[in-house]
Amino acid sequence: MSKWEQIKEIKGLLASLVTAFTAVSLIGLALMDWRVSVHVSKQLALQDLGTDVKIISMDDNIMDNKRTGEENAEDIDQNRQNVKAAFAALMGREPPEAP
Repeated sequence: MSKWEQIKEIKGLLASLVTAFTAVSLIGLALMDWRVSVHVSKQLALQDLGTDVKIISMDDNIMDNKRTGEENAEDIDQNRQNVKAAFAALMGREPPEAP
């Protein structure tokens, strides 16, 4: 066998090895990703995030809310004035006069 034939044979063997390594690596990465996802999902399911308690608390606060529309409108107007004053301060201007 000539040197060129040996080089071609080695080159073919290396190409086969690289292809096999790539295939095995891709399969391994897919399995690893799947197992990590399974474990993460399991751990998240075990966590008590307190979302149910928060929703119930919000519902109770909404039911207990005795404010009138006028009180809410006053708060909205005050918040609007606060935003205008903060924006003016950020722009380096004098804050607007409150009505």
